Amino acid sequence: NQLTAVRADDFASLSSLQELHLQQNRLRTVGDSAFIGLHNLQHLNVQGNQVRQIGAVLSTTPTNLISLQLDANALTGLSDATLRGLAVLEILGLNGNTIAYLPPGALSDLTSLRKLYLQDNLIAELPNGTFASCGDLTVLDLSRNKLRMLDQHSFAGLRSLTRLDLSGNAIMD
Repeated sequence: NQLTAVRADDFASLSSLQELHLQQNRLRTVGDSAFIGLHNLQHLNVQGNQVRQIGAVLSTTPTNLISLQLDANALTGLSDATLRGLAVLEILGLNGNTIAYLPPGALSDLTSLRKLYLQDNLIAELPNGTFASCGDLTVLDLSRNKLRMLDQHSFAGLRSLTRLDLSGNAIMD
């Protein structure tokens, strides 16, 4: 397809929808109320588009979203509010964007997150507390970023982590 925008209420009548696949389009804009009314939505895939910013879009997304794929877009960052209310989200794909910074509160509502993919971005540092609320996280991929240093608190709170990929960074002692 060649969709360039998803407008408010485009899918509002599809209240039983559980999966929405919008990958490999030319989406640049996703309206703030684009997913309103999708009360059963569990999987949202917007990979491979040209989305630059996700503002209030996700605040109107149903809170039972389990999987969110925003890989291979043009996202430059996340705000503290971008992922608010997604407490049951288990999988978040943000790889292949141009995210340079994760504010400490950006992941604070993601208490059920199990897999976080952030590879192939421009992340240069991990502020203390970035992953503090992600105690159930088992997979964290930060490969091929711009990380140069880590400290003893970089991964504080990740008590369930079984896979950590930091390859392709310039981390020094």
